[in-house]
Formats: sequence, C-alpha cells, structure tokens
Amino acid sequence: QSQIITSSNELKYKADGKLYSVSELAKNLLMKHGFKHDEHGVAGPKYWKTEDGKLLDGLNEQIRSRRGDRK
Repeated sequence: QSQIITSSNELKYKADGKLYSVSELAKNLLMKHGFKHDEHGVAGPKYWKTEDGKLLDGLNEQIRSRRGDRK
C-alpha cells in the first residue's frame, strides 16, 4: 500500500516509508516481484488504483477530457 502525498505529487510507500513518483514505485515493485526485467520506465498511473478501485490512468483521462486536452 501507498499514500499519495499531494504537496509533492508523490507516493509514500508504506513498506519503507520513502517517497516515489507513481511510475518509479510501480517499476520498482514490478521488478521486485518478477513481472519486469529491464530498466525501462512504466506508465505508473496504469498500475495504481484508488481505494474504491478506480485506476489513476482513467481518472487522469477524465480530467484531461474535461479540461479539453482530449477530444
């Protein structure tokens, strides 16, 4: 589990108490658990969900659509 720290736009990973970007923590955990074997980055919002099960990626897209960034 992790907690979003909005003032720095980072996640605080509960296992080690450190702050990470969404993508950095996703990549580290994928590598740790054997799902990723290279150092290339990942799109972190595709791997994180809110407590009620919504993917951050989907929420990002909704916001971009409302702002007019997506058509």
